Amino acid sequence: MAIHPSAVVAAGACVPESCNVGPFCLVGEGVEMGEHCELVSHVVLGGPAKLGSHNRIHPFAVVGVGPQDLSYKGEPTRLEMGDHNEIREYVTIHRGTVKGGGLTRIGSHCLLMAYAHIAHDCVIGDHVCITGGVCLSGGVRVGARSYIGAGSFKNTDETLARWIQNPQAMKKGVLMPNLGVTPEEAKSLVAFLRAHQ
Repeated sequence: MAIHPSAVVAAGACVPESCNVGPFCLVGEGVEMGEHCELVSHVVLGGPAKLGSHNRIHPFAVVGVGPQDLSYKGEPTRLEMGDHNEIREYVTIHRGTVKGGGLTRIGSHCLLMAYAHIAHDCVIGDHVCITGGVCLSGGVRVGARSYIGAGSFKNTDETLARWIQNPQAMKKGVLMPNLGVTPEEAKSLVAFLRAHQ
């Protein structure tokens, strides 16, 4: 185990020998890191939190700390993270709240880009990419293999139908052309797409 002399690892944290904890990192009580994880530098990893193997967390990320929710009173809620995730600079991931089930969960093989925020009680599936600056509020569910960018729209039938009808009206500068689809045709296309997911 390589722990930089400037890092602080709480006595109650579990850090396997295969992990690297870089300069000025803080690993709190109740943290369980999986094999071959790396905290690059200046990472705050609070607990209770359980990380799988081969996770890499970049500078100034704050992961597993208490939620920003007025109902939170210091209860021991949790964060669970799968394997092979890349957590980039300044990402924040908060533990759950009691009212939301007490657990925030990140799947495996995810990329959370710089400045993304994952609030309390979110559940993120496997192979998810969340781009820089995206903020997910409490309790959001993101399915496997999703890609979420800043300025994304909610994935509803109504939103998809509006997008099919007139993409430029929903997002200026988008390259998708207006296809002249009627509202009825858009609804039929949405039904077709949903049936073939």
